[in-house]
Amino acid sequence: MAIVLVVFGHVLRGDREAGLPHSEQWFNTLDSAVYLVHIPMFFVVSGYFFERSVLRDGLLGSLKKRAIVLLYPLLVWSYITATFRLAAGSVTNRGAITPWEVLTYPFVLSDVYWFLWALFVIQTVVSFVVPFAKRRPATYLTLAAVAFGLQFIAPPSVYISSALHHLPNFIAGILLARWLGEKQLRLFMAFPALLIFALCEFLNISFNFGYADLTQKTVLELLAAVSLIVAIQCIYRSTARGQMAWLGALSMPIFVAHVIPAAAARIVLMKLGIEFSAVHLVIETAVGVLVPILLYVALSRMNMVKIAGLGPDLFRTGQRLVPEQAAFADVEKSENQTSTLRVRHPAG
Repeated sequence: MAIVLVVFGHVLRGDREAGLPHSEQWFNTLDSAVYLVHIPMFFVVSGYFFERSVLRDGLLGSLKKRAIVLLYPLLVWSYITATFRLAAGSVTNRGAITPWEVLTYPFVLSDVYWFLWALFVIQTVVSFVVPFAKRRPATYLTLAAVAFGLQFIAPPSVYISSALHHLPNFIAGILLARWLGEKQLRLFMAFPALLIFALCEFLNISFNFGYADLTQKTVLELLAAVSLIVAIQCIYRSTARGQMAWLGALSMPIFVAHVIPAAAARIVLMKLGIEFSAVHLVIETAVGVLVPILLYVALSRMNMVKIAGLGPDLFRTGQRLVPEQAAFADVEKSENQTSTLRVRHPAG
C-alpha cells in the first residue's frame, strides 16, 4: 500500500509542476493526506524487520548488506534518472541538466533517492545499538529522543536532516515488531487503529497540524503510520489473504524505477492534448507501478535483477511468500534446511 501511495504522491506533485489544471483545495487535501503517511510508513516497516536481521547477520554482515541493498541502487538509479533527464532536455518538469550535473546526481540526493540515503544512515547508526538494546529497549527510546532533539539544533543538511526526522519512525517499527510478535490479531482490532489513522488525517487536513510545528509533524506522522500498519496487519493476519504480497515484495524496483515511466506517461498524455487531472493521476500511477514490475520480470529472465540493484530475484527463488511481511524479499534457511521466502523492506 505504501509503495502505491509513494507513486501516487509523486504523480500528484509532478502534474502540478507540469501546470495541469487542478483545484487548489482538491490538490492540497490529497497532497496532505498522502504525504502524512506514505514515507513514514516505509521507515516504520523498515524498522519492523530490522532488529532480527542485524541479530542474524551480525554487525559487519549487516553493514555490508546495507551498502549493497541501499547505496548500490542509489548510485545505479540516480545515474539512470539523470541520463533520462539529460536526454529529455527541457521536456521534463524541471528542465534540462548538464553533463556535470549527471556526474554529481547521486551525491546531491535528487528525486526520490534521498530516502535510500536516509535509510542507510539510520540503519548504520541503529546497527551499533541493536546488540545493547536487545535486552534494554529503553536504549531505542533514548536514541529516538536524541534524534528528535537534534532536529532543532542541527543545521539543515540534505545528508542528515531526513535521517534525524525519520529515525523515530524507524525505532517505532522495531518496537512495534516486539509488541505485535506472534500475537493473534483479529479483524475487529483493525477498527480502532483505523479510527486513530482517520483522526490523524482529519487533524492534518482540517487544521494543518504537522506543518507549522515540528513536534506536531513528527508525532502525527508516527501515529498515522503505526496505526495504519497495525490495521493492515490485523486484516492480513485475520483473513490470511496475501494478494498484495508480490506488490509489496517488489517495492524496491517500483520505488527506484517509477519516476521515469510516470514522467514519460505525463509527457505523452500532454502531447495528446489530455489535461484532465483525474485521467493523468490514474494512468500515470498505473504506469509508475506496472512498468517497473514488467522491467523486473524482464531483468529476471536475463538474470540481471541484482546487477540492476533491485534486490533478490523473487522469480528465480521459486519460494513462497509470507504475505504479512510483504515489502522486500530475503531467503532464510530454517533448521531443517528448507527454504522459505521471508518478505521484508530494504531495511532488513
